[in-house]
Amino acid sequence: MTDLLRRHLRHKLEQLFDSHRVVVWEDDSGALEKALREVLPAGVEMPEFKGNPLSIRAAMDLGDAWLEKRWLLYVPPLPEGVDAEWLTDCIQAFQHAPKANLAWALEEFFGLPASQHLRNSLRGPAAVKLVDEFSRHFGDSVERLREEAVALALLRIALGTTTPDPGPIVVRYLTSEGDRARLQDAGLLPLLTVVIKDKEGLALRRHLSDGQAPDRAVLARCLAAASLVEAKAAEAKALSNHLPDPAARARWVQVLEQGLADSGTRSRLNKAIEGELTGSGMFDEIMDLAALAHVPALRVFDEVLARRLLAEKPSQEAGDPAWWRRLAEIAVARQCQAGLDAETRRGWAQVAAAARLLELVNQRGQALATYPQECFDRLAQEYAEAAGGDWQIEALFRQVAQDDGLAWLDLRESLLEPARRAYHRWVGEVARRFVQALEAKGRYAAEGMRSQLRFWADWVDVPGRVAVLIVDALRADLSYALAERARAAGHATEAQAVLGVLPARTEVGMAALLPRAQDSFSLAVEQGRLVPSIGDSRLPGVTERTRFLERVAREQGRVVERRPVEEFLASRSAALKQAYRDRKVPVAHTTDVDDGGEIAAKVSFELFDKILDTCARFVDAALEAGFTEVVVAGDHGFIVRDPEAASGGVPGTESAGGGWARGLRYGAGKPPAGVELAQLHASSLGWTGCDVFVPRGPQCLAMPGGAGLFVHGGLSPQESVLVFLRIRPATPTAEMPDVSLEAAQGVSGLTFKIAVLAASVSRPMLAAGRVIRVTLEDAAGKAVWEASLDVKPAPAAQRFALTVTARRGGLHSLSLYDAGEPSPFLKQPVKIEVLGDDFGF
Repeated sequence: MTDLLRRHLRHKLEQLFDSHRVVVWEDDSGALEKALREVLPAGVEMPEFKGNPLSIRAAMDLGDAWLEKRWLLYVPPLPEGVDAEWLTDCIQAFQHAPKANLAWALEEFFGLPASQHLRNSLRGPAAVKLVDEFSRHFGDSVERLREEAVALALLRIALGTTTPDPGPIVVRYLTSEGDRARLQDAGLLPLLTVVIKDKEGLALRRHLSDGQAPDRAVLARCLAAASLVEAKAAEAKALSNHLPDPAARARWVQVLEQGLADSGTRSRLNKAIEGELTGSGMFDEIMDLAALAHVPALRVFDEVLARRLLAEKPSQEAGDPAWWRRLAEIAVARQCQAGLDAETRRGWAQVAAAARLLELVNQRGQALATYPQECFDRLAQEYAEAAGGDWQIEALFRQVAQDDGLAWLDLRESLLEPARRAYHRWVGEVARRFVQALEAKGRYAAEGMRSQLRFWADWVDVPGRVAVLIVDALRADLSYALAERARAAGHATEAQAVLGVLPARTEVGMAALLPRAQDSFSLAVEQGRLVPSIGDSRLPGVTERTRFLERVAREQGRVVERRPVEEFLASRSAALKQAYRDRKVPVAHTTDVDDGGEIAAKVSFELFDKILDTCARFVDAALEAGFTEVVVAGDHGFIVRDPEAASGGVPGTESAGGGWARGLRYGAGKPPAGVELAQLHASSLGWTGCDVFVPRGPQCLAMPGGAGLFVHGGLSPQESVLVFLRIRPATPTAEMPDVSLEAAQGVSGLTFKIAVLAASVSRPMLAAGRVIRVTLEDAAGKAVWEASLDVKPAPAAQRFALTVTARRGGLHSLSLYDAGEPSPFLKQPVKIEVLGDDFGF
């Protein structure tokens, strides 16, 4: 079906040819030729114009010498110097439609009194395309056209955009030299002024001249002024010289937000607007900084906001609680703005974290001063408390520890540096009080907190299918960050505060996580090395701990598979899925936090976030594979030292001996005389063996090379108060009965008996059944017999007797498969010996 413009043209032609046999149609826009050819009335011919009016005459002379036919003689703009004498004769002799161009058609059919600059624009390629796409731009029922609508359509065509909104065109005009040149070459820049001044659209009529290209400074200031007024950061009256009509202000804000949300234009738009705002005096009119936080994400707004906030700073070194709260509230609000570049967003995150850190350290410092000397339980509990615990101070510090190349220099000196100094003062004070409180109490335990030694017994030796994740140096704040990732993924998460064994070292903490540690853990010093033991088993290193774990698991009727977490996740978690099918307990581990701690402390704590992302992937993959829960534990935490702290160690700790083991934050065994450390007797620590010695604060021992920023081993909430996690699917995985096989490994007949055993389940009504496929496979792996069992959950064990029939003797295997699984979860060899066997011949 033809569009509305073509229907009008057809009707016009029909009127003309009702009275005339030849019509000369002059179209100096060259835009209507195709449309006219498409709507010619029946019997009317339209010869092709081939650069000269004589080409039309030739077609008529050859095809209709006596002019018996009807002809539409379409004449586009004539090339310069072309002779038009024959055409003049035709005009005089026949019906003439002079200047019947696109501008004429729009006025004739749609009542558009086009201005001269619009008439000039209704020529050339854009005009031709406008005719081709008439319905797309104006619909099929328009009665009257507005100049602004036609201007917008031409601009859209020239820029190749389909948006009906002029806003993106304004952004492109401000940010793209190529687009600006394209509009200028097409003579369309005056039309952009028409569109911007349109009272039904952007309605900006100040400082824009008809027939001229729009002033980019005017547009930039309008974008900024409308944003300030709409956010109520400034009064409209004060900025009226830069504003559009009141009804259009929200549209200008939307234009700016859309331009900043596009990563391809964000930087150029920031640069274009910032340059035009210089000297405007606009920022002097800002009245409300809280409102300024809600304006679109122009970088110049962020810089003004930072300067104005700094100007409000009280005279104290780091401000006061009221200023910190205001900073945090405004910084948090600012981060909510879409379109902030990554650097600016990170800067406001640092401002919010630093302000909250200062406020929290101030509150906790005042509270700590009122605590009695024996407050060990309280300090440990308040550190690990999920809601509002002191672990949050560590989480906040990780955001402000490094500058990350930010340009917030004034706030860095006035806010970030004071926050870092306050953090290190807090770490020192809470460490001193923690050691002092334990000495006063005399026993290393806290009410409501379990010992790290009970991990395997309380978290792993439980009903269900458990996957284990051990993270070296999983401090409480990192554990809670991992829990947040698990909750965001839809998992149910339970956190438990734990006291880690001392010294807070890997070789000690990892041994404390092993089975049976709760019954017979001990610690000794052998030739200057810490050697933990469980019962009679010495566990000096990874090899011994792994062998112990595997042996005890076998004794308990379980099989463990210990791998780095990345290996479990490789090849779409193939090893993890296989561990589930094989009824194994996967024990994933990562040492990346401990290994990368010193680098993170110097460069960026974002390294820890990447490690936690990997751990979260393991949790997701384990639960997806079918494990009913994932338990997460750490061996110890850590503290981050003040880089400005004195380099000298605790006096008297310079020497070492065979019966004395020491590290940066601990000593154990028999110390040299004069060592200034707190002595913790083995009997007070809850296990047997040597005594442990720790600094009475955040200091380190006098070690060759001195201490780094990332240290652990001593006694502080950061090092020894841990948080373990139990993570389950939001909808618990239904318990399924364990299935095993009862069969002889050698039989003397082709027919023999086997039994499939299904274990009892604790809650049959909530458990899921299993469909088991039982197969006998020959040496080549081909199934020669199979049966299917529907195993329903039951409160008592079940036994299913089956009779197996083989085709011949030899080495075979019995396999059990879960329905739909390609690999068996249990496989057992069976040798079939038959008298008179042909031995395969």
